[in-house]
Amino acid sequence: MSMLLGLFDVQTVSGAVMAAVTVVALFMSLRKRVRLKVAPSQILATVGPVPEDINAIITVTNLSSFSVEIRTVGFLLKNGDKAIMPHALNTFPKKLGPREQASFVGDTSEVPNIVKCAFATTSCGKTVTGKSGALNQMFDGSRSVGRIA
Repeated sequence: MSMLLGLFDVQTVSGAVMAAVTVVALFMSLRKRVRLKVAPSQILATVGPVPEDINAIITVTNLSSFSVEIRTVGFLLKNGDKAIMPHALNTFPKKLGPREQASFVGDTSEVPNIVKCAFATTSCGKTVTGKSGALNQMFDGSRSVGRIA
């Protein structure tokens, strides 16, 4: 009976150790994963002059514990296509340190009204998407919301 109890104790302890190792491994893998927040917004009011070809901003925040390089930003369309936001003020690639953010500007007048979400793609190929209420207003079909001068 005592031998059976000893075997049971060994199995219990080894199971607990394996569970602890699994939790630590999961935590470490999450720390090494690219995590970004992508937030589209619209320029409604400005202080000072803003070029006429800027009416949208996509803000990308690096939530990772390491630096990330942003290669492209834009909008994903419902048909699967991408509408990239190229602009002279945007410089790519853009390196973001941990907890840093960058805003990328552009003009949405040529983007079709079938926008699904905003996106940012890193140099390692990871694409992260984001939505907001402003995105819904920009692409609601009427384009009634514009910049307030």
